[in-house]
Amino acid sequence: MPAATPEIFTAASLLLVVGISALMQVVGLSMALGAFLAGVLLAESEYRRELETDIEPFKGLLLGLFFIAVGMSIDFGVLWRSPGLMAVLVLGFMAFKALAIYTLARMMGLPYQDRPVFTLLLAQGGECAFVVFRRRVARGVFRSRPPRC
Repeated sequence: MPAATPEIFTAASLLLVVGISALMQVVGLSMALGAFLAGVLLAESEYRRELETDIEPFKGLLLGLFFIAVGMSIDFGVLWRSPGLMAVLVLGFMAFKALAIYTLARMMGLPYQDRPVFTLLLAQGGECAFVVFRRRVARGVFRSRPPRC
C-alpha cells in the first residue's frame, strides 16, 4: 500500500508525529516527548522500511531545524557574565555523570578496559538537556537568571 502512494504515506506519517506532539503539549507535556512517542509507534509498524526510505530526505533538514531552534533559545549573556561559573557547572555535571556511568558500566559487568571509553563517550550533556532545562525554566522550576547580589 505505501509504495502506491508514497506522498500520502509520508504526509500521513508526518501528520501523525505533529498530531501526537501537539496532543502532548495540550496535556502539558513536552512536544519532544510526543515526537519521540510517535517515532516509537511508527518504528514498530509493519511499514517501518518504507517509512525510513520516505523520511530520509527530511532527516538533515529537521535535524538542522532542531539545532537552530535550540541555539536560538540559549542566553549567551549568562556565559559572558560568568564564564568561570559556567565552566565549573559544566565540568561538575560531566564529572557527576561520568561517575554514574562508570558505576553502571561496572554493575553491568563491562570489561575493565572498555569502561573508560564507554564513560567518556556517554558523559557529555545531550541536546535533549537543552529542551528539558528550557521547559523547567518555563514552569518556574529553575530560574532563567541568577539572583543579583
